Amino acid sequence: MTVVRLIDRGELATEGGGVHRRIPASELARYHADSTTRRRSALHELSQDIDDDTPPDQIVRTR
Repeated sequence: MTVVRLIDRGELATEGGGVHRRIPASELARYHADSTTRRRSALHELSQDIDDDTPPDQIVRTR
Protein backbone atom coordinates (compact mmCIF):
# COMPACT_ATOMS: atom_id res chain seq x y z
CA MET A 1 0.00 0.00 0.00
CA THR A 2 2.88 2.39 0.67
CA VAL A 3 4.17 2.05 -2.88
CA VAL A 4 0.66 2.54 -4.28
CA ARG A 5 0.26 5.73 -2.22
CA LEU A 6 3.65 7.02 -3.44
CA ILE A 7 2.58 6.39 -7.03
CA ASP A 8 -0.82 8.03 -6.52
CA ARG A 9 0.82 11.13 -4.98
CA GLY A 10 3.25 11.34 -7.90
CA GLU A 11 6.34 10.66 -5.80
CA LEU A 12 7.14 7.55 -7.86
CA ALA A 13 6.79 7.46 -11.64
CA THR A 14 5.53 4.31 -13.33
CA GLU A 15 5.43 2.86 -16.79
CA GLY A 16 2.24 1.38 -18.12
CA GLY A 17 -1.12 1.69 -16.52
CA GLY A 18 -4.02 -0.25 -15.24
CA VAL A 19 -3.64 -2.73 -12.42
CA HIS A 20 -0.01 -3.70 -13.11
CA ARG A 21 2.27 -0.68 -13.00
CA ARG A 22 5.99 -1.01 -13.54
CA ILE A 23 8.50 1.12 -11.68
CA PRO A 24 11.84 1.53 -13.49
CA ALA A 25 14.96 0.75 -11.44
CA SER A 26 16.25 4.26 -12.15
CA GLU A 27 13.10 5.70 -10.59
CA LEU A 28 13.57 3.59 -7.45
CA ALA A 29 17.20 4.73 -7.22
CA ARG A 30 16.10 8.38 -7.59
CA TYR A 31 13.44 8.01 -4.89
CA HIS A 32 15.89 6.29 -2.54
CA ALA A 33 18.50 9.03 -3.03
CA ASP A 34 15.90 11.78 -2.48
CA SER A 35 14.59 10.05 0.63
CA THR A 36 18.09 9.65 2.05
CA THR A 37 18.87 13.31 1.38
CA ARG A 38 15.65 14.47 3.09
CA ARG A 39 16.28 12.21 6.10
CA ARG A 40 19.90 13.36 6.52
CA SER A 41 18.89 16.99 6.17
CA ALA A 42 16.21 16.61 8.85
CA LEU A 43 18.64 14.88 11.21
CA HIS A 44 21.24 17.58 10.66
CA GLU A 45 18.64 20.26 11.37
CA LEU A 46 17.61 18.52 14.60
CA SER A 47 21.21 18.12 15.70
CA GLN A 48 21.77 21.86 15.31
CA ASP A 49 19.01 22.50 17.85
CA ILE A 50 20.76 20.51 20.60
CA ASP A 51 23.70 22.00 22.48
CA ASP A 52 25.22 21.74 25.95
CA ASP A 53 22.57 24.09 27.39
CA THR A 54 19.62 22.00 26.21
CA PRO A 55 17.78 20.50 29.21
CA PRO A 56 17.87 16.68 29.30
CA ASP A 57 14.07 16.43 29.25
CA GLN A 58 13.99 18.12 25.83
CA ILE A 59 16.31 15.57 24.22
CA VAL A 60 14.73 12.46 22.78
CA ARG A 61 16.85 9.42 23.44
CA THR A 62 16.63 6.25 21.39
CA ARG A 63 17.87 2.89 22.55
